[in-house]
Amino acid sequence: MIDKTTTPNQVTFEIVEFCVEIDSSRNPIFVPVAPSQQVRFNYCLTDVPLFVKSHRGKTQFGWIIWECPHLYFEAEFHACWVNPENKLVDITPKPDNEKHILFLPDSKRVYEHKPVPNFRRILFDNDYTRLWLTLQKKKDETILKHFKNDEVDSIAAEKEFNEWIKSIRNKIKRKK
Repeated sequence: MIDKTTTPNQVTFEIVEFCVEIDSSRNPIFVPVAPSQQVRFNYCLTDVPLFVKSHRGKTQFGWIIWECPHLYFEAEFHACWVNPENKLVDITPKPDNEKHILFLPDSKRVYEHKPVPNFRRILFDNDYTRLWLTLQKKKDETILKHFKNDEVDSIAAEKEFNEWIKSIRNKIKRKK
């Protein structure tokens, strides 16, 4: 499956090149994951700053670097906790129970209560990866359109995305 991403095993030259496109002043680092019950999956950008208020420390915005081996890299805007001992910890639960993430701290960007599109780089250029990239860009556009009050109306976004897919299928059928 093309959408199965994971934490890279090591920081490669290709990953460093990818990260330079996002923030050339920082380097990616491995960060331990220690999920907090106070932080919801997919809500790090709002929940980590709330966690900081009750546990001290600070919020570090940046990018989780994901890899689909040999196919692509993807950077997802994210927030980690810098604890009072100045150690970076990812306190957001992960769907695959990742024990650590590859994180690129961002020297400028902060969460401004609007979606931040992912950065992507195809490693293997073919019809499938180009199609994947097109689909991901459309998902980003749809999410942006259905984002309000720090949440995505996922039902409306999914409906619109599926209608877009259906319209493409219909165009293909008409051409046959």
